[in-house]
Amino acid sequence: MDLRVKQRIIGIVVLIILLAVVIPLFFTGSKKIIKRTELSSTIPTPPPAPVIKPRQEPQAWIIQVASFGNRNNAVKLVKKLKNKGIAAYVKKDGAAPNYIYHVFVGPLLSRDKTDALVKNLQKTFHLQGLVKRYQI
Repeated sequence: MDLRVKQRIIGIVVLIILLAVVIPLFFTGSKKIIKRTELSSTIPTPPPAPVIKPRQEPQAWIIQVASFGNRNNAVKLVKKLKNKGIAAYVKKDGAAPNYIYHVFVGPLLSRDKTDALVKNLQKTFHLQGLVKRYQI
């Protein structure tokens, strides 16, 4: 026989042996056992969510008693109020050169006390007060 024919026959035999070994591996699959778990049809209820209460900060109140274009007038009124034992201060607002100087009384923690002080300021100093929430 010719050398080429021998090589081809040997090649075909080798391929047939390989196929005989490899093909059964693909069709038999692995021998691992797959366990299936049963799922229950009921879903457990989740625990109730914790109730978070909003954090309450103490509220304070101030009274705006006057506004001036001249700082000296605001300072004079603050001195008068402080002489009567009333806590007062000046706050500058606006842009230069047209600043406005607001005179405030307080802060007070009770709205009732704030309203009473407004009436006292009306009687004593003839000032109409505007109650506002104090902001830091």
